[in-house]
Amino acid sequence: MLQNLQTLAHALGGEVNNGQVLAPGPGHSAADRSLSIKIDDNAPDGFLVHSFSTDDPITCRDYVREKLGLPAFKPNGSGRRRRVSDDDVDLIMFAAISAQSAQTEKPKGILTAQYPYRDADGTLLYEVLRYDNPKSF
Repeated sequence: MLQNLQTLAHALGGEVNNGQVLAPGPGHSAADRSLSIKIDDNAPDGFLVHSFSTDDPITCRDYVREKLGLPAFKPNGSGRRRRVSDDDVDLIMFAAISAQSAQTEKPKGILTAQYPYRDADGTLLYEVLRYDNPKSF
């Protein structure tokens, strides 16, 4: 589907290096080279992407598709499950550990205060609990 690395590099504002194109990732400066794109006839759309700055791979694929003038990705409804992100895994692990701790630990005292820590969007990141009798955090 893709013609050559030079065409790909030109479309993405990148450069050819060792059989791949190194280009700016989505939302990165023009000097950035954190996105690697390799031509692969067996891959969907004929290319593979890798972000050295941990950008979301789906976002990177969509970015390359847009730059190449390819139509936007549309799910085919095959019932594939959503990929679980690292953030999802962290939340699942935290919930499992909290549930296990709640079942095996004796009470730490009387809960007297809760201090929620949120990100800029207001999403709860974690919470510090203050206990009295005995006093602890």
